[in-house]
Amino acid sequence: MQISIESSQGVEFEYTLASVIARLGAAILDTMIFMVYSFVVSFVFAFTQIGFILPVFNILSFFLYYILMEQFASGQTLGKKAVGIRVVRIDGSPLSFVDSCLRSFLLLIEGAMTFGTLALLTSGTSKLRQRIGDLAADTVVINIPNLNKHKFSLLKELDEMKENDVTYPEVTVFSEQDMLLIKEAIRDYQKYKDEIRAQIIQKLVKESQEKMGIKVEVKDKIAFLRQLIMDYVILTR
Repeated sequence: MQISIESSQGVEFEYTLASVIARLGAAILDTMIFMVYSFVVSFVFAFTQIGFILPVFNILSFFLYYILMEQFASGQTLGKKAVGIRVVRIDGSPLSFVDSCLRSFLLLIEGAMTFGTLALLTSGTSKLRQRIGDLAADTVVINIPNLNKHKFSLLKELDEMKENDVTYPEVTVFSEQDMLLIKEAIRDYQKYKDEIRAQIIQKLVKESQEKMGIKVEVKDKIAFLRQLIMDYVILTR
């Protein structure tokens, strides 16, 4: 199932919604991680003077884990990262702190308190595979395009290349998500080659130069953006 989401750069992409099985797998992994954490904390502090507040501490830890991971790991908990999915807002805007708080609080109800049955029921039957927390925060969970596949396809031709072969060393200011956006924009432009997508490519070139703090004459915009991807792969492989 596909969903179209417009990025903050004005580029519209189609993403595949994460399957219920993928979300369940991520939830199981996160639960296992949290159980290990809770066991260790309980073992260390159970017989101390603060042992009586452990249940409250564990609940707060539950909230903080999901909130902080979603805020600082691009919408991914460790479980989501392992299965290759992440949370995004439907309107393409960044996931806010309030969004993460809503999702975390409602997950405690529809996930932990009902052993996941309510979350499975709602995400399995809703149109966009949203659980109640997603509906409240206006979010969906998507599969992540894998830049590593693109890296692997380039490794053979990059084997003889070193860091001093990089054209734009400033490319390290970008994130993997930025590179994915550029890669998708190039593919989108080559598929349709219309004026709107040409303007998007032009905008990406301009914003890329501004972000890297450089100003160079670009005759072939697609070649410039491809070079950025190539340099990023060399510097991060």
